[in-house]
Amino acid sequence: MTSTATVRVAIVGSTGYGGVELIRLLQAHPQVEITSVISSSSAGVPISDGFPHLTNIIKRDLDGVDPAEIAR
Repeated sequence: MTSTATVRVAIVGSTGYGGVELIRLLQAHPQVEITSVISSSSAGVPISDGFPHLTNIIKRDLDGVDPAEIAR
């Protein structure tokens, strides 16, 4: 049985190597919706400012670390 449900994802550590690669891979997945890209050091800055190669992949500002928001 295959599921067509969309999985909502928040990526903590989005400005690290693993986080950037995860954004690139998950943004291309048809059943994933990236709801938040989180960085403790760059909150409020567009992720494409630090990673220009993501400009056409994702257009989001980095969110700060908020444990309650991450859990939601």
